[in-house]
Amino acid sequence: MTSILWFDQCASTQLVAARYAALGAMDLAVVSDTQSQGQGRLERSWESATGGLYVSWIQMLRVLPLFSWLSLAVALAVVDTIAATSLLATRIKWPNDILIDGRKLAGIKVDTRIQGNIVQAIIGVGLNVNQAVFGEVASVATSLVLETGNTFSLAQVLRELDAQLRRQLELLQLDVGLIQMRHRELSATLGHSVRIHGVAGEAWGDAIGFTDQGALQIQTRSGKIEVYDGSVSCDILY
Repeated sequence: MTSILWFDQCASTQLVAARYAALGAMDLAVVSDTQSQGQGRLERSWESATGGLYVSWIQMLRVLPLFSWLSLAVALAVVDTIAATSLLATRIKWPNDILIDGRKLAGIKVDTRIQGNIVQAIIGVGLNVNQAVFGEVASVATSLVLETGNTFSLAQVLRELDAQLRRQLELLQLDVGLIQMRHRELSATLGHSVRIHGVAGEAWGDAIGFTDQGALQIQTRSGKIEVYDGSVSCDILY
């Protein structure tokens, strides 16, 4: 089990973990009951009310040729944790959301820094566990308690998530092909019309596949494009 720092409240577990990483910490999980400045991808805020599991891991990983699959390996760890703790079947919306019946159950944010042949990764997960009310995002968000009617021990969910994350990180270095296959099977994006928007503009088309490097392949009117997850977001249109 990873060493854990658990706070009642912090600005952001991702920010706190980054500070500890700068001081040389490794194999550490930063957890908080609430966050005042919870972070999603692309500098988006993450609603962080009491009842959710908000955690960021500091991991040192060997640089891999297919390192772009890291966030998708983390997504599989979240999917398997949800299945193990609640028996719920979820799907992965590329690049970083975990959905059930189209509603968001979890989100992932991975920040990396390469040092020689080692990657320092801050792996953040926000999982909606015991929240019963979501306010403005109620139409697009859900939680384990809303889906099952049962409340969950955050500590037990964390233990399962930590174990699943370790399993997927090991698999990433040993057999990335299995991660690729499972992600394609669990994708909530493939087969749908999508809109991609980022710093380079917007594109519309049909999500038709993933490259071996983890890019989303989109068939547009003008041809096929490949999109990586670093600076874009993806909306499923229908």
